[in-house]
Amino acid sequence: MQDMNISSRDFVNSLARGLDVLRTFSNDSQAMTLSEVANKANMSRAGARRLLLTLVELGYACKDGRLFRLTPRYLALGQSSMSAIPLSEVADRSVEMLAHELGACVSLAIRDGDELVQIASASSTEATIATQRAGTRRVLYNTIAGRIFLALGNNAEHIVLPNAIARGGELQIDQRAEYRREMQEIRERGYLVSRPGESGADISVLLPVLGAASQNVVAVLTASSWRYLGEHQMMSEWLPLMRSVSNRILEASLR
Repeated sequence: MQDMNISSRDFVNSLARGLDVLRTFSNDSQAMTLSEVANKANMSRAGARRLLLTLVELGYACKDGRLFRLTPRYLALGQSSMSAIPLSEVADRSVEMLAHELGACVSLAIRDGDELVQIASASSTEATIATQRAGTRRVLYNTIAGRIFLALGNNAEHIVLPNAIARGGELQIDQRAEYRREMQEIRERGYLVSRPGESGADISVLLPVLGAASQNVVAVLTASSWRYLGEHQMMSEWLPLMRSVSNRILEASLR
């Protein structure tokens, strides 16, 4: 979709600032004081107070002493908006089917700027890995799935690396040679295998959903399991099923 140019008179600043306030809340910041919200949203305390009290009045936030937090009403709004994404419906069905077939935890994520957004997830009854709800956002550089977008988002000759990679919530200077080798390996293999030390699971297989014409990464499909998974099983069982689901999701994205 092309960017829509709007004039300054059409831009609703109060709406933009309200969204800034909503984005300050996360899994790590579920309850915050007025000062904390103002600092994270980069606005005055007075401005943050008016927006927070408006959200409280509308039922999207609540106030407990000095702390503000979002309510289930806001979470339901997020779930509704996720269902409006064209990929969501087919992604939910495909991800559930794949989780059952593999006996694993399966998820699908898209990129939104410097963040990764979960749009579907499912877990088989035998899987012991906790799934993340649709709408969950994580910093791109903090995620293994984010490496797929980074590796395949640039041309083969010039892999653009970030100056720092965020690990464990802190920014650390990246080991550029090692990171560059990993990016190139993802390009050559067309998928990524994460083993112990990189994630909590025994193994995670990550496969990009590539646009048919542009070959841009539409989404990243991830399957994770605590069970031991050998190279042969991964190549003969997991990848074919994941590619089949990937194609189904891609077809849905083109409708």
